[in-house]
Amino acid sequence: MKKQISRRDKVLQTALKMISDGGFHASPMSELAAQSGVAVGTIYHHFESKEALIHALYLECRDRMTAEMMNLLDTKASVAKRFEAIWHNLHTYFMKNPLEFSLLRQYESSPFIQAGTDEEGALFGKPVLDFLRDGIKAGKLKKQKLSVLAALLFNFPAAVASVEMKEGKKQGKKELQELSEMCWASLKK
Repeated sequence: MKKQISRRDKVLQTALKMISDGGFHASPMSELAAQSGVAVGTIYHHFESKEALIHALYLECRDRMTAEMMNLLDTKASVAKRFEAIWHNLHTYFMKNPLEFSLLRQYESSPFIQAGTDEEGALFGKPVLDFLRDGIKAGKLKKQKLSVLAALLFNFPAAVASVEMKEGKKQGKKELQELSEMCWASLKK
């Protein structure tokens, strides 16, 4: 028996595809309603505005990305080893979830992001922010604004994934290791 998807989730899935294909402004609520098969009024029942819908979608994608970044992370490993695992997990997440990757990149560089006002709008969820804070506190990461370290951690593997997707060719294991080491070198103290 196939699991029923809620109207809210149907709207979010459709919005993810539309935004990834055409951007925020090319995704009007009327078209979202038509493509998702959900009435406009029902959409507004779940989300007070288009901006609220986009922010909710971002938070869901960000939280899935954060969970994947922290997947199977050895909390007893050195900061460098944990960074390496997080970097590779993030790159893998981007490659396996191109629609979410597209949304996250768009949101990260849009006026929708609320970084600096609260952590809810930050690039990563609490576990990754805690890792960065702990790395600074332990003297292993440069003492820098958390938002700057997060942006560097996000954008480096994002750039690699973008090139791979555009060229249709994945980096080899050795190249990915070198790239993660380059990112670590830019952040370590």
